Amino acid sequence: MSLRGLFCVCLALGLWAPAQAHLMAAQRGTLNLVGSGGFVVMAIAVDALRRVDDDGDGRLSAAELGRHAPAIEAQVRQGLQLLDAQGPRPLQALMLTLSPDDRSPQAPAAELVVMGRFALPDAADGPLRLAFTLFGPQASGLEQRITVTRGSQRQVLLFAPGRAPQAVLPSAQTVLIEQAVEGARHILVGPDHLLFLALMLASASSAGWRRLAATLTAFTAGHALTLALCVLAGVRASSVWVEPAIALTLIGLAGLDLQGRRRGRSLSLPLHGGLVFACALVHGLALGNAFQVGGGPEGDSGGLLWVALLGFNLGIEATQLLIAFGLLGLAHALRRVVPLARQPRLASALKQGGWVLSLLSLGLGGLWLVQRL
Repeated sequence: MSLRGLFCVCLALGLWAPAQAHLMAAQRGTLNLVGSGGFVVMAIAVDALRRVDDDGDGRLSAAELGRHAPAIEAQVRQGLQLLDAQGPRPLQALMLTLSPDDRSPQAPAAELVVMGRFALPDAADGPLRLAFTLFGPQASGLEQRITVTRGSQRQVLLFAPGRAPQAVLPSAQTVLIEQAVEGARHILVGPDHLLFLALMLASASSAGWRRLAATLTAFTAGHALTLALCVLAGVRASSVWVEPAIALTLIGLAGLDLQGRRRGRSLSLPLHGGLVFACALVHGLALGNAFQVGGGPEGDSGGLLWVALLGFNLGIEATQLLIAFGLLGLAHALRRVVPLARQPRLASALKQGGWVLSLLSLGLGGLWLVQRL
């Protein structure tokens, strides 16, 4: 593929990503904190419950509900918990109701409505956390949206498999710190993102500080844009295609870098910046999928969403900058400590390291692409 063709593919991929994003379906629930009680109403997928669907049709009939009510109650109490410093609070007066299709009210239901009351702790027992782990294997059951209210305060919590218990109506400081840590963690545990960042820095730093600054700016602007769309506009993109697309951005950037090194000249600054920006749009969609946060203790539905977004972005950007300046500082330190007579050998070693990094990125990107398709 030609240089122009490869760039066009990557640019189209980045621009196509937001257009294909869609709102992800979510099951819903509410938790209303009033006085000494927390009143919960929750829709739970039947396939999230174990050994209760006798005929295996993915639905629950009235007869099956009657036979397995004690087992269902035990699973609900295990998978839906309101916790304080002492542990789970009691879930009392538990009621189970089938939620059939409106067109067939007597038919078995794919969802079960759970109602009950948590006994709230005293203030001395510390802040509350909510845990939800009742997820089925189907895509529609992989996210649970729970709205928490107390008077004029409102918070929306999003739960997915593996999500830790979340703070209920937290302070702004708690939200900022927790999301900054989450943003940093997401960068550090993502080998594809780290490799893309290292490759981007290597290809840009060889052409001077101006290109490096422009590259970092384009990458930050790109992923911040799609991250903001995911958080503020509720846009979600399926990881089924986002994850392979990230591997493609790595392959595209590595291929362009190898071509530039072979020809001895780099892309123009606008072209290189546009490529990085397009790739960053895709990376931002992955960050948006990772961003799971509720609103804060405000009267409006937005709550502390802006604070959470700020914290998540700060964690991401601070981690990326630390990595970038760490790598550049290491290269600068090597140039300072290596004797002048050996500087040409060092420059040759760094140049060869750039080749190795691009080839490694190309190989791993291809491997990840195959694994994710």
